[in-house]
Amino acid sequence: MLRAGTYGRGAFAFVQPSGPAIAVDLEHGLAFGAVCQGPQYLSLEIFNVGVTDLVIDSVQRLMGSTSFSVLPTPGTPLVVASGEHIDFTVMYNPTTAGTAETATIRISSNDPAAPFVDLSATGLRGTTALATAIADNGNIGNVCLGSFVEAELTINNKGVCPLSISNITSSSAEFLAPRVASYPLVVSPGGSLEVVIRFQPSSFGAKSATITLTSNDPFGARTVAVSGVALAPKLNLLIANAGNFGNVCVGSFVDKPLTLSNSGRCSLTITNIASSGSEFLVPQVLTYPVTIGAGSSLEVPIRFQPGSFGTKAATITITSDDPASPKTINISGNAPSGKLAVTGSTSFGGVKACCCAERTISICNVGECRLHITSVAFKRKNRHWKLINNPFPATLHPGSCLGVVSRYKATEKCPRCCELVITSDDPTTPIKILDVLAYTIWNNCGCKQCCDDCRKGCCEKRHNEQCCEARYDVCCDDDEDEHES
Repeated sequence: MLRAGTYGRGAFAFVQPSGPAIAVDLEHGLAFGAVCQGPQYLSLEIFNVGVTDLVIDSVQRLMGSTSFSVLPTPGTPLVVASGEHIDFTVMYNPTTAGTAETATIRISSNDPAAPFVDLSATGLRGTTALATAIADNGNIGNVCLGSFVEAELTINNKGVCPLSISNITSSSAEFLAPRVASYPLVVSPGGSLEVVIRFQPSSFGAKSATITLTSNDPFGARTVAVSGVALAPKLNLLIANAGNFGNVCVGSFVDKPLTLSNSGRCSLTITNIASSGSEFLVPQVLTYPVTIGAGSSLEVPIRFQPGSFGTKAATITITSDDPASPKTINISGNAPSGKLAVTGSTSFGGVKACCCAERTISICNVGECRLHITSVAFKRKNRHWKLINNPFPATLHPGSCLGVVSRYKATEKCPRCCELVITSDDPTTPIKILDVLAYTIWNNCGCKQCCDDCRKGCCEKRHNEQCCEARYDVCCDDDEDEHES
């Protein structure tokens, strides 16, 4: 129950009906006014605001002027379901000019509270005069695509008989005439009627159209000029450092936000974001379009993920409903490599016969990114040379080093240079070759007395005075193959 007070003068209680309940909507209150020529028609809408079916037994003229009648369609009796309505039409066909006429229209139904509803219909015969008015000289205003703006067109009747509007049309599909359930629209003498003209553009720019009203005005159809502007969004692109991502190592990535801002007065619709380079990745959007409100912005991450060394560049293309679409922005970056550097000596000098000497060199990465050392080995197998501490293959981080120990066994009769080969992904020096140099010092005192780590059997031990005089004067009698693969 809803109770309403009247400031001390009483109170009313509104109770929801438990059965059918009738309500009516009368077009112009069934006041036909002055009618220039008949017949004229007004609609009578009957609503069922109750909770059960409303049975309309009859809708007909009960008394009064015979110039009034209710059209037989729809036929009665009929049933109006709860929440529904039905339209009836009252016809007025005046016969005498200047004479006011009245009739009573009775609705008979099964509404227990109002089994009979009597409605009064009035009218007289006269003349019409159509006049129109619209604000801002017909400029409906600015609107975005996908939306609309409306303006009221006022139709005035300066005549003494009802004005019958039989049609309202527009010369452009972007300016929609009012949706009228049924014509004619009737304007009483001295009265006015407001209809809505909708501006709903389908493209950008200034628009105009002519609204034409057809009526029973003896001076014929009237026209109204209307106009409007379909505003456009505007996309602006912004990224830090002019789109330069700087140095990024292969196998790593850096994200930078690309700001998409809409400086227009309408929503911006992004339909695609694409990159011209596979090493610059755009965000993976689940579904397009993406909408940016007027005056708003959106940050999208652009990822630089290089797959190879060197300077990189790409173009990001954004497709949208900006009239200037697509818009592009250039981005760039660099993928530096590791840089190989070797410290330490590879020159052993002279080594006493049958002895071993070792040298350590440091293999370092002086670049900005990781350096992958794939191999450190002698170019050819040689029984006099050996790597006894080789941690490679390995990856060197920037600024780090690893040592390699080379051993020379002083048993060769004729010194020969050996080559140590370092292979890496340094693009400048992918293969670095170091000459490793050593020679055997053949002393004449016997190896056991001169070399503490001389291995058993590596020298022939002599105990007479002539042994110290033994020496190799030439190297042509070496019997080892120094070019074994």
